[in-house]
Amino acid sequence: MKTKTAALIYASIGHLFAWFWMLGAIAAIYFLVTALFFDGAWSSLFWAFGASAIGKWLSKGFMDHKDRVIYEETLIAEGLSSEQAGQKWAAEYTNTANSYHDVIRDYGQFLEQNPVTDEIYDVAKLPHNKSDIIMSICQGIKFSEDSSVIDALSVAALTLAHYQEGVGDEAISKTGMDLSKVDLSKLDGEGIMDIASTISNNKNSDRWEEFWKLVEIDTEKILKKIDNAKTE
Repeated sequence: MKTKTAALIYASIGHLFAWFWMLGAIAAIYFLVTALFFDGAWSSLFWAFGASAIGKWLSKGFMDHKDRVIYEETLIAEGLSSEQAGQKWAAEYTNTANSYHDVIRDYGQFLEQNPVTDEIYDVAKLPHNKSDIIMSICQGIKFSEDSSVIDALSVAALTLAHYQEGVGDEAISKTGMDLSKVDLSKLDGEGIMDIASTISNNKNSDRWEEFWKLVEIDTEKILKKIDNAKTE
């Protein structure tokens, strides 16, 4: 059974039991009123309350199954075995790992404070493991039906290509300077010459070229994962 089909079936059954949950709760309120003020049978209240509780439990169970099949499929696509994917889901389910919602939120806040330019950064600076962030974003894409959210998540995923192993504490750039911090309104002839001098004397240009090849390879890999997340 394909991931998207299985997720749809589990979600549909989960929504069905959610109706039992809500109807049972409404019935419980009704029977409570009749028992208190109209000599109604208390047993009806207990039956309605029990039906509501069971509906809630089953609804949550099937919605969790929906999340599980998508989560594990994403992990398997990352190279994990079915057993490893199941173990990681168990950790997620028991709250010993961050949910994909939390990871996406943390990375979004991180990007607000650390916008990506032409620079290349060390993966150690990321708020979570790089592969976990990519996986979480892909999950967010699978679960979302809002095209604007999917586009935003796709762009966020691509910025991760700029984070590579072995870069070190200092980011490296092709120009040798952070152009996003240059005040263009204050540039005069001398300022432009200073920028040109900084760029020409950039000692990290060769190193940037080496890492940029990794960024390009990573970008292609992430694009494929995004495409898979959109179609699954």
